[in-house]
Amino acid sequence: MTKKAQTRKNEFRELSPRRKRLFTLLIVLFPFLMLSALEIGLRVAEYGGDLNLVVTKNIRGKEFSSINRDVAKRYFAHAGTTIPEPHDETFELVKQPNTKRIFCIGESTMEGFPYEYHATPPGFLGDRLRALLPQYNIEVINVGLSAVGSYVVLDFMKELMAYQPDLFVVYVGHNEFYGAYGVGSAITIAGAQWMTRATLSLLKYKTFLLLRDGYANVRSLSPSNNPAGSLMQQMAATQTIPYGSPLYNQARDIYKENLQRIIAEARSHAVPILFSTLVSNEKDQAPFVSDAFNADSLFALGKKLYDERKYDDAHTAFIRAKDYDALRFRMAEEFQDLLVSVCREQSVPVARTDSLFIAHSPHGSCGEELFLEHLHPNVNGYFLMAKSFANAMRNHGLAFARSDWREESSIADSTLMEISTVGEFDRTVGKLKTDFLKRRWPFNKGAVNHKFDAANPIESFVFKYLQKEIIWSDARYMLADYYAKNKRFDLARKECRAVSKVIPFHYNPLLRIADYYRMEGKRDEAKAAYKRCLAVEENPYAHVKLGLALLEEENAAEAASELEAALTSNESFSDPFSTEASSGARYLLGVAYAKMGRIQEAKDQLNRALAINPNNQDAKEVLKQLP
Repeated sequence: MTKKAQTRKNEFRELSPRRKRLFTLLIVLFPFLMLSALEIGLRVAEYGGDLNLVVTKNIRGKEFSSINRDVAKRYFAHAGTTIPEPHDETFELVKQPNTKRIFCIGESTMEGFPYEYHATPPGFLGDRLRALLPQYNIEVINVGLSAVGSYVVLDFMKELMAYQPDLFVVYVGHNEFYGAYGVGSAITIAGAQWMTRATLSLLKYKTFLLLRDGYANVRSLSPSNNPAGSLMQQMAATQTIPYGSPLYNQARDIYKENLQRIIAEARSHAVPILFSTLVSNEKDQAPFVSDAFNADSLFALGKKLYDERKYDDAHTAFIRAKDYDALRFRMAEEFQDLLVSVCREQSVPVARTDSLFIAHSPHGSCGEELFLEHLHPNVNGYFLMAKSFANAMRNHGLAFARSDWREESSIADSTLMEISTVGEFDRTVGKLKTDFLKRRWPFNKGAVNHKFDAANPIESFVFKYLQKEIIWSDARYMLADYYAKNKRFDLARKECRAVSKVIPFHYNPLLRIADYYRMEGKRDEAKAAYKRCLAVEENPYAHVKLGLALLEEENAAEAASELEAALTSNESFSDPFSTEASSGARYLLGVAYAKMGRIQEAKDQLNRALAINPNNQDAKEVLKQLP
């Protein structure tokens, strides 16, 4: 021991017992104080951004709660460059007494992949519930997320308890192998289940995220840790998991444990919960990987039996082929049975979506009639899912009393589909996304063909949107204009209604709806639509167009009132008139005043129109005619 160290030791011995305890305590606490300081510093610096599931969002001056599109960054640091995003769903910041709030949680099927917004199970469910329960303000919030399983669903549910849910609808099971923290996933935690749960808890801390991200960055230096391809390929670390293997059994046990925990979490907060059985393409999707159980032969047998009209035997063969597919992107029936069994034991309602799909599939085997590829339903399939959820809610009295429901027979499914505003744009989005997906692994294990040639204008608009050349609403407006040019005004308005459902507080889609009525020659409908537009958002454009319509009807006084309102509104509007439009509004007001005999005021407005735009020939012509 050096002389200096000996001196310090002697000094410590000379301290009083009280000071020794204090000194020892400071030594023990020092690492924790440093970690706390680091955590506070990282929070102040907003390291990693806001990764809460729900954030506050300002929409045109009003605040709403919103599902955070960045929330998946909590889980996906190790999955290469592709990070899934949930839908940008909003709901009331302060829940009103008449509001029923339903959170739909689950994986990509609940999210509605490859569709968006209203063409999803939660979207269709919201439309159905609002039609059948008009006395309530109904919020159906889509919290589905691609490439996640039951661990993340439970994590989401815990966070959503703070937002006064009236019901959780849960669809989970297909991603227990390759979803985040699945047993065969690129994102997994080695060891017991408690270690995964501990990790999920620690992800709330910025310090842990910093360490996690640093580790991920070091790993990314190795090319082998940067998988290429689609999200499916990036997540599937173990691409062969035989039926009944240790990994298979481990996933089954984890699934059961998490189902029980999800139910316990809902019950601890006295929130009703509804599970849905799962569906997949059995008849028209061959196994991806055939192992010792010879899944390929079983699938071929199913095809043969189906062709021979031995439909029950064919269905059995298709199910076994799916179960023995060693690349586990589709849930085995054993997991489905486990889900139903756990719910039965716990007296938890189940929506039998599988039974409804079977009933709507030719000869009882689910295939391309309702599916886009191996797993995700098409528009008609998602519509059926929502119907299954609503039927179960009604039968079990979930979120609403049974007596609250309007007679379902009074609203046909065709009417509900029309209410949804789902059309060719949505179907084309699904078609193109599926086409791009199926060009890659595991559907195509050869070279990827990235070339795309649009077959029609609709595909051209959708492709530009998918390539991020234009935003979603502009793509739909382009399609609406295309329909209008072809005199298909009903479809043009439908596209705008679809946009209005997503941005219900914005004037633009409603203004376009009114314009299309006017272009079609339906004056009364156009005037009513302009008034609806103004009721949603005060804006100068609807005022001036309504004023023009009234002026054409020789109703000069009301026209002048609307045109005056347009100019007043324009002074503070966020998207004011262009120079030409401003001059045009002054010109129209001048004409209205002239028709009312207010000649000097007419001249003043016409001169102001010319001061704004000296090339306004209409204003010049009217001025010449005035005394």
